[in-house]
Amino acid sequence: FLAAAAVGAALVAGPVPAAGQSWTSTGPGPPGATAVAFDPTQPNVAYAGTLGGWLLRSTDAGASWTRVPSVPGDEPITSIAARGTQIILSRPGPVFSGAGDIVRSLDGGVTWTSAGPAQGITNTDVRSVVIDPTTPNVVLLGTNNGLFRSVNLGATWSPVPVPTGTQMFTVIADPAVPGRFFAGSNSGVSRSIDHGASFSAYNQPGPVGTTGAYGLALDGATLYATQFEGTARTSTAGATAAWTDGSAGLPPGFFGGDIAVAPPRLIAAGLTMYS
Repeated sequence: FLAAAAVGAALVAGPVPAAGQSWTSTGPGPPGATAVAFDPTQPNVAYAGTLGGWLLRSTDAGASWTRVPSVPGDEPITSIAARGTQIILSRPGPVFSGAGDIVRSLDGGVTWTSAGPAQGITNTDVRSVVIDPTTPNVVLLGTNNGLFRSVNLGATWSPVPVPTGTQMFTVIADPAVPGRFFAGSNSGVSRSIDHGASFSAYNQPGPVGTTGAYGLALDGATLYATQFEGTARTSTAGATAAWTDGSAGLPPGFFGGDIAVAPPRLIAAGLTMYS
């Protein structure tokens, strides 16, 4: 698939929509954006990761970006969690070895430490990492081999069954509802209401249940998802989801990656595929 097409970077931003969608490109250019996250304690601060292992920081809600030069390694950054001076990155092992790696900075990206392959998780690419905002010892990892949960800040991990497939692309916490998480996979979206201890399907009705969800972001009671060639959104107010399309204005051939929101900005990272 990649060999048959040229790959261009896509990092697009737009206002959080009430209806419809509007997007503009904000960079960063090659080597391609793969992950994006806002810092919940500093709404204007956002981070983006790339295929080449770059970490980019924005202090104006995604309007412009600068590289954080101290990040070790050049493996793709698959997920970012940021809170104040703490930044956590997940990435595959060297040359996609399957040894998922977590890299952490406690001083805003000045210095970094690596825990090596995630303890208790083998033959796995780590794609998403999130810290429970109300129970800080709880951490969830989304991987190509399922969802894993730690209750001791990552010292040990246990698998969590998810009804929407084992190819987990993203997992996020709902800051407005303690204990609520959403996970995106190859078969759609699942929801947890018990701090990630268990999940149930959150697909129907709409497009996400058939095309999967590669990135998820929350704005109050609205959940956004990136998909294969597009985005979608649903209200989280009800017990079930009602997904609607939000792809108008995206670049042709946009292949969804990560997505982040901090009103009034919505940022989607992905690849633009073209022949």
